[in-house]
Amino acid sequence: MEAVQKFYEEVIGFPLVATRCEKTNLFGKERSYMHCFFEIGEDECLAFYQFQDEDDHTKYSTGGFVFKAPPLRWGLDFAKDF
Repeated sequence: MEAVQKFYEEVIGFPLVATRCEKTNLFGKERSYMHCFFEIGEDECLAFYQFQDEDDHTKYSTGGFVFKAPPLRWGLDFAKDF
Protein backbone atom coordinates (compact mmCIF):
# COMPACT_ATOMS: atom_id res chain seq x y z
CA MET A 1 0.00 0.00 0.00
CA GLU A 2 2.98 2.29 0.53
CA ALA A 3 3.68 2.40 -3.22
CA VAL A 4 -0.01 3.06 -3.96
CA GLN A 5 -0.07 5.96 -1.49
CA LYS A 6 3.13 7.46 -2.87
CA PHE A 7 1.86 7.23 -6.46
CA TYR A 8 -1.58 8.73 -5.80
CA GLU A 9 -0.36 11.51 -3.50
CA GLU A 10 2.92 12.50 -5.14
CA VAL A 11 2.37 11.72 -8.83
CA ILE A 12 -1.40 12.12 -9.32
CA GLY A 13 -2.04 14.60 -6.49
CA PHE A 14 -4.92 12.78 -4.76
CA PRO A 15 -4.50 13.16 -0.97
CA LEU A 16 -5.06 10.22 1.36
CA VAL A 17 -8.07 11.28 3.47
CA ALA A 18 -8.80 8.13 5.47
CA THR A 19 -7.46 4.73 6.39
CA ARG A 20 -9.61 2.12 8.07
CA CYS A 21 -8.45 -1.27 9.37
CA GLU A 22 -10.97 -4.05 9.80
CA LYS A 23 -11.11 -7.65 10.94
CA THR A 24 -14.15 -9.66 9.89
CA ASN A 25 -15.29 -13.09 8.77
CA LEU A 26 -14.87 -13.21 5.00
CA PHE A 27 -14.92 -16.27 2.78
CA GLY A 28 -15.24 -18.59 5.77
CA LYS A 29 -12.29 -17.26 7.80
CA GLU A 30 -11.48 -14.26 9.98
CA ARG A 31 -9.40 -11.90 7.87
CA SER A 32 -7.76 -8.52 8.51
CA TYR A 33 -7.60 -5.84 5.86
CA MET A 34 -7.12 -2.11 5.41
CA HIS A 35 -9.11 0.38 3.31
CA CYS A 36 -7.42 3.57 2.07
CA PHE A 37 -9.44 6.45 0.63
CA PHE A 38 -7.95 9.08 -1.71
CA GLU A 39 -9.89 12.27 -2.46
CA ILE A 40 -10.20 12.73 -6.22
CA GLY A 41 -12.46 15.80 -6.24
CA GLU A 42 -16.11 16.46 -7.00
CA ASP A 43 -17.15 14.78 -3.71
CA GLU A 44 -15.59 11.47 -4.78
CA CYS A 45 -12.98 9.14 -3.34
CA LEU A 46 -10.91 6.37 -4.84
CA ALA A 47 -10.71 3.43 -2.42
CA PHE A 48 -8.19 0.61 -2.23
CA TYR A 49 -7.95 -2.26 0.17
CA GLN A 50 -5.20 -4.63 1.13
CA PHE A 51 -5.43 -7.85 3.12
CA GLN A 52 -2.93 -8.30 5.93
CA ASP A 53 -2.18 -11.89 4.92
CA GLU A 54 -0.17 -12.06 1.67
CA ASP A 55 -2.04 -15.17 0.43
CA ASP A 56 -5.43 -13.53 1.10
CA HIS A 57 -4.30 -10.39 -0.68
CA THR A 58 -3.19 -12.34 -3.75
CA LYS A 59 -6.36 -14.42 -3.85
CA TYR A 60 -9.05 -11.81 -3.09
CA SER A 61 -7.80 -8.34 -4.04
CA THR A 62 -9.40 -6.74 -7.05
CA GLY A 63 -7.88 -3.26 -6.95
CA GLY A 64 -9.61 0.04 -6.32
CA PHE A 65 -13.03 1.46 -6.90
CA VAL A 66 -14.56 4.94 -7.09
CA PHE A 67 -17.62 5.99 -5.12
CA LYS A 68 -19.55 9.21 -4.55
CA ALA A 69 -19.88 9.45 -0.80
CA PRO A 70 -18.02 12.39 0.73
CA PRO A 71 -17.31 12.44 4.47
CA LEU A 72 -19.90 15.14 5.11
CA ARG A 73 -22.69 12.97 3.74
CA TRP A 74 -21.58 10.10 5.94
CA GLY A 75 -21.61 12.40 8.95
CA LEU A 76 -18.02 11.41 9.70
CA ASP A 77 -14.90 13.33 10.47
CA PHE A 78 -12.29 11.06 8.90
CA ALA A 79 -9.57 12.35 11.17
CA LYS A 80 -11.54 11.26 14.25
CA ASP A 81 -13.74 8.37 13.10
CA PHE A 82 -11.20 6.40 11.10
